[in-house]
Amino acid sequence: MVVVPLLALALLITACDAGGSQPVPGEATRSTSTPTGTSTGANLPDALLTEVLSTAGTATPAAIPTSLSEDDRQTIFGLVVLNLVKAESATTVYLNPFLGQGERLDETDPAKSLGDGLGKYMDAVDGERQYFMSGFSEAVGALEEGGKVKDSGVFVTLGEIMSGPEGTGIVAVRGTIYRGLGNAAGYLYSFQPDATAPDGWKLLDVQQEWSDN
Repeated sequence: MVVVPLLALALLITACDAGGSQPVPGEATRSTSTPTGTSTGANLPDALLTEVLSTAGTATPAAIPTSLSEDDRQTIFGLVVLNLVKAESATTVYLNPFLGQGERLDETDPAKSLGDGLGKYMDAVDGERQYFMSGFSEAVGALEEGGKVKDSGVFVTLGEIMSGPEGTGIVAVRGTIYRGLGNAAGYLYSFQPDATAPDGWKLLDVQQEWSDN
């Protein structure tokens, strides 16, 4: 689902075991800043951390979980997927069944499965698209023909959920969207528990980390 510089507030990756209430897409504006050079999900870039901490205080306080439930995990992943595909014309979305590693999430570990629940979950909350769990090679056509996603769809990979500064409840997760060779992008999302949010989580920030477009 690497050694990096230490930040003043270190963020530890937590492969959170747990899944979600129905998500409603957040309204945070995507940043188009250039990648920071961070090559793993272990720490948030300084720029994003500053934005996240400055925004965090606007959320209505909610119980801060010491570990994510499966409901929370599915909600956060679902919010990321919805945000990634909301501007897409594609009606078919293939979800990588394994969590990606590294900034581009192009390395997967079969031991870190996304689980079967997210595809069914997305079908329940997004009636405009069909979602399928599929590996990259099964979802993408011949590379010599452009490596386009089958059925004019998109291929989404999610990263591990990372915990933020202690006491904030902030979590972050990477998500990438692939359409074909030279047509892909990766984003870093941050969320905080919010008692007023329909799904219990507020989208604090979205930062574009890279783009092949």
